[in-house]
Amino acid sequence: RRFAHERVVAVRREVRALEALDAGADVGARLQAAGDAFLEVERYVNLNVTAVRKLLKKHDKVLPERPCAAFYTARMHDMRWVRNDYSDVVVRLSRLYAARAPAAAPADGPRGVVDERSFVRATTKYWVRSDDLSAVKLAISRHLPVLVSGGRVTEGESKDSQLVNSVYLDSPSLELYHGRLAKLPGAVALRLRWYGTGEPEEVFVERKTHRDAWTGDASVKERFRVLPGDVPRLLRAEYEPPADLPAAERRLAREVQRLVSTKRLVPTVRSQCHRTAFQLAHTNAVRASIDTNLCLINEVQREDDDHAPEQGRWYRDAARSIPSSDLTRFPFAVLELKLALAEADDLPAWLRPVLACVETNQCGGCTRQFFTKS
Repeated sequence: RRFAHERVVAVRREVRALEALDAGADVGARLQAAGDAFLEVERYVNLNVTAVRKLLKKHDKVLPERPCAAFYTARMHDMRWVRNDYSDVVVRLSRLYAARAPAAAPADGPRGVVDERSFVRATTKYWVRSDDLSAVKLAISRHLPVLVSGGRVTEGESKDSQLVNSVYLDSPSLELYHGRLAKLPGAVALRLRWYGTGEPEEVFVERKTHRDAWTGDASVKERFRVLPGDVPRLLRAEYEPPADLPAAERRLAREVQRLVSTKRLVPTVRSQCHRTAFQLAHTNAVRASIDTNLCLINEVQREDDDHAPEQGRWYRDAARSIPSSDLTRFPFAVLELKLALAEADDLPAWLRPVLACVETNQCGGCTRQFFTKS
């Protein structure tokens, strides 16, 4: 563990030296070497973690009366690397790439903000093995900088990802879920989303409506913002949108409450992940995001729950532990690419080697299907 930390400290030292150089300096080889050194440490850590897990599994199989796998696995999960304490290296390398090659990424696609009316927004998702995660992040960051919440990059503190919580509403028969899974025309997903750790400071109510591409209609995502204290009233269809809310959002709020009331929708499941976003500041032609530590949490409230609806709690108390039976973890990271391209266009040239150099599996609604089968 100390060896890995010392190697990353050396990488940070090199990154700091590169940041101090003039923007016009030719540092391509040194940037590549710093990124390769960082990935080498990750491979070293992953190889050792895999070996220890196998040894522990073998130990508990041979000596079931003296199990120790759970204890040492918990110790490994407390390691710096697993806790993602080195993510600032990815962010800072990304900034260095962007500062020295500002025009490289958009060369394969349209510049400026893309007019959604004349371009098709194509979304593709891939499963990424955890061993390949940093390699994918660094490969993408050579062309798209990491978007950091707040914009600050501080050594040892800046994270390359943001916690995203989404509580999905559904009926007791999971009508909305099955409609989305079958991709029925007009199928709706309704969720309450907030960002960051701790209690939410603001909540986005989002409605996603599926449309079949062959009809010429595009799928739509609409949302409006509410205060956390207003969510219980919204779930009881008693929420009155503020007068200063735009007319379209007021109309959406009324439609959402009507849907909640008629279909008896309640908080059912929460997805939680750490999301790393990539995008150039001057164009939205290509966007990418990687979701890690993805899990689903059962949010169905029972009569004996302390956080029953009448107490105003519509999601689990973060201070309370979650039973293992109410938690399902997804074993891969999920890479999502959003491309605003003319219908005849293909993937940007730089994306092909990114997808080819690591073991990725393209998926559609397969993440939802995985959780269905779990």
